This record gives sequence, C-alpha cells and structure tokens, in this order.
Amino acid sequence: MLRQCARLLIPGLVEFIAKMVPSVHDETVSESQAASIGEVWKAFAALFTSTSEPLSEKFEPTEECHC
Repeated sequence: MLRQCARLLIPGLVEFIAKMVPSVHDETVSESQAASIGEVWKAFAALFTSTSEPLSEKFEPTEECHC
C-alpha cells in the first residue's frame, strides 16, 4: 500500500514543483507557496535518504544530466 501511495504522490510533488518554477524565477512566489516548496523538498530528501542504496543509485544524476 505504501508503494502505491508513493507512486501517486511523487508525480504530484514533481508537478507541483514544476508549476512553481516560473513564480520562483519571477520572484512572485507567496510565503505560503515558498513554505510548501520547502516541505516538498524535505519530503524528497526523506524519501531519497530512506531508499536502499541499490534503488537510490537510480536517482543519482549522471554526467549527461545537467541538473
């Protein structure tokens, strides 16, 4: 059940961050949006640090990635 929740939650979190990028870039993000973005980053950090090493290697950027 937890995996199913993650499958649904992660795309939503990514979409939220993607939608916030223009506001952050234009510096028009509200205080509540900034707080929400911070919470999403904390969720990603918790997820990736709790992921076992073989799985977490899939999330590391490669040299080809310009992240």
